[in-house]
Amino acid sequence: MKAHAIVIRGHEISEGGYKKLCESSENMRNEFNINNYQAVVPDLVAELFKDFNLRWTWPDTGGRHDKATNLKMHAYGGPPLRRYACALSHFLLWKKCIDTNEPILILEHDAIFINKFDPQYVIDSDYQMIGINDPRRATRLDQKFHSIVEAAEGPIVPCPVIDNMQVPQGIAGASAYVIKPKGAQDIIDAVYEHGLWPNDAIACQQLVPGLAVTKKYYTTI
Repeated sequence: MKAHAIVIRGHEISEGGYKKLCESSENMRNEFNINNYQAVVPDLVAELFKDFNLRWTWPDTGGRHDKATNLKMHAYGGPPLRRYACALSHFLLWKKCIDTNEPILILEHDAIFINKFDPQYVIDSDYQMIGINDPRRATRLDQKFHSIVEAAEGPIVPCPVIDNMQVPQGIAGASAYVIKPKGAQDIIDAVYEHGLWPNDAIACQQLVPGLAVTKKYYTTI
């Protein structure tokens, strides 16, 4: 299995985070290397949207109800172009997963390993996108998310429902996860049907089947 960390090249904080991520993985004696995957930057957004015929449909301000999905959308904080760039970075890795026809581990640069991760049991599971991150401090209603996972049986838990099903229900932050080719195709199909959204919103169980999390957490932020 290949592992890829999304890193903004030449950005001190991002490059520093990647270094700490690699050190934490080595300290846990993980048996895989983590590739430095060049993040999309805002200057490339317009070109990539054109190249891949993408459209952004998530609100940049306020909120709205999407009739096609029956989901309520609320704007994220921060400059819109940075959100587009982050989503595009994940999108390109989903395409890479499909093109190579093999599972990959996707990490954002602020992840660190807290346990040794042997991915084979995740790869062998029937799930298609599996979060490995501690949800605490990584998602809304994080304690409820954690409590559901903690109470569930088995080493892999279906993605928890933590509130109203009109709100996208996905893995915690979508910042550390294994994705398989079928899962990547399902998410990309959702992107072309509904538009590109923040990665942790489009990868939701209302639109994408096969989402799960490991009961043992392997990374934190």
